[in-house]
Amino acid sequence: MVGYDPANKDVQLPQYAFGVAGALSGFVTRAISQPLDVLKIRLQLQEQPIRKTLFSKYHGLYHAVKTIWKEETVVAFWKGHAPAQLLSVVFGLVQFSSFELLTKIVWQQLPPYVTVDFRPITHFTCGGLAGCCATLASQPFDVIRTRFVAQGEPKAYKSMIDAILQIVSKESPRALYRGLVPTLAQIAPQTGFQFGFYSLLTSIWELMFGQKVNGVHQVGALQSLICGSGAGLCAKVAVYPLDLTKKRLQVQGFGYGRVVTGKFRTYTGFVDCMRSVAVNEGILALYKGLSASILKAVVTAGIHFSTYEQFCLLFRAVYKSHSR
Repeated sequence: MVGYDPANKDVQLPQYAFGVAGALSGFVTRAISQPLDVLKIRLQLQEQPIRKTLFSKYHGLYHAVKTIWKEETVVAFWKGHAPAQLLSVVFGLVQFSSFELLTKIVWQQLPPYVTVDFRPITHFTCGGLAGCCATLASQPFDVIRTRFVAQGEPKAYKSMIDAILQIVSKESPRALYRGLVPTLAQIAPQTGFQFGFYSLLTSIWELMFGQKVNGVHQVGALQSLICGSGAGLCAKVAVYPLDLTKKRLQVQGFGYGRVVTGKFRTYTGFVDCMRSVAVNEGILALYKGLSASILKAVVTAGIHFSTYEQFCLLFRAVYKSHSR
């Protein structure tokens, strides 16, 4: 079960084990879902309508797949994979270790009825805070992987180190944290909703199908996969416009390397970006790339929660065998 639970009399893992489990689940999830991330980012960055028009680069999700495959080969679906993996590993490590620690503190400081009867709400709050901590630790990798996905041929950045050096020298060190405000504004509710909905959905599952082992509900791989996917879907739809705004701001100052997504505008900040997109492209443009993003959210959240639960079970089994 994700989150601290004093009723669980099984082996209590040390804090670093939760971080390792989070990092490993992030690595596995990223390796599987990277092509969906590339598609989502390409569609988000296109300012022309995502339908068949004279100036639109991509006409839809399927057309984007065909176009990228034809023009850039299948390798393009893993553009920016190295910084994306660092992003996922660092984010997963900080997010899950922070979440487990925060839920433990909540259990110790608040009355039991709050943490038991309102567990989805406490998990929402702890999840949002954990997401903010993870974002502060991993934001530079997010900026770099977005730039890698956006760049065309010839490449503006030859490697991750080259990207860091160019961004710092041509734009400033602060550019590595471009889009931080909308990222935090997006991540806090999104991770909060993910953990909150995951807690709610697993509770519903337990009421309907759950079996107890030593008085504790055991979360199976299928349960965590389905509940995690549902949580990811609900969370992504709720905060999607903030995700699009973040991506647009992260490629500001990158006009010299951004040729695969058509024309682009310059925004002065978070509010100006959202206003400009709504006015110039239509209010629905704030949901550009939603189909690819929902597909990615369902896949990644399901795999992320499922693999995290399974790694924790594995670590508990190892610790139990060593303690005998």
